[in-house]
Order: sequence, then C-alpha cells, then structure tokens
Amino acid sequence: KTDRLLTEVLREVREVRSIEDHLQWINVAAGWLNIDPAFVDQFFTPWIKTGKYIPYLGFYEGKPAATSLAYLGDLGASLYCLGTLPSFRNRGLGTAVTHACLKAAKDKNIDQAVLYGSKMGQTMYKKIGFKLMQTIREYSCTQP
Repeated sequence: KTDRLLTEVLREVREVRSIEDHLQWINVAAGWLNIDPAFVDQFFTPWIKTGKYIPYLGFYEGKPAATSLAYLGDLGASLYCLGTLPSFRNRGLGTAVTHACLKAAKDKNIDQAVLYGSKMGQTMYKKIGFKLMQTIREYSCTQP
C-alpha cells in the first residue's frame, strides 16, 4: 500500500494549456507512438486548435511521460492518443491520463465515452469499465 501511495505522489496529470506543454505533449506522443514528432504535430494540432479537443499530459517525478486527448461532444466523449513512454509504463500513468479525460466529460455532464486504444492497454481499459465493442485494423504505407 505504501508503494501505491508513493506512486500517486510521484504522478501528476494536467491539461495542456501552454505552448511548452503542447510541445512536450507532441514529443511524448511521438515517443510512445515511435513516430516523428512532426507527424504528430501535423495530425493532432489542428484538432486541438479547434478547441473541441482537450489534451492531457501525464508526468512522473516531474518528467513528461504520458498523453491523452478528449473530445467532448453532444453525444458523448471520445478518447484518443492514450499512451505512455515505455520507460514509464506500469506506474498508473495510462490510467491517470484516461481518468483525466473521463473527469472532463463528467464535469460537462457527459455520461458516455468511447475509447480508441491498443491491445496493449486493453487490460487497463477493462479495469476502468470500458468494454470492447469493435476491433479496427489500421494499415499504413510509406510509399504513396
């Protein structure tokens, strides 16, 4: 129990509001996605700039380590870009950034959420209360 309390003290999640936090969010997402930060910026920044998507950055011992992105719509919430840098996994950060999105939804009286996540996070999503509804396969090609 002491280890769990210590981990909670070392963990922090905050909404991204500054340019510095936004750049950290991009770099952390690129790190766990294992892709170029420019691609993350090109893909997600336009979403965030609409004001309809709320990015969250998770920290462990003051170091940026996890990301999430919440869309809060009229029909419910959608959660995207949930992930943790490999060296910070299994410390509750994925759960923490997911809960930040769900709290934002609850604060707007939204009681339904969908999550687009990976198989790696499936156990954590189920613990939080999500149920697998559909499996989507995504393919990419480096050549046009």
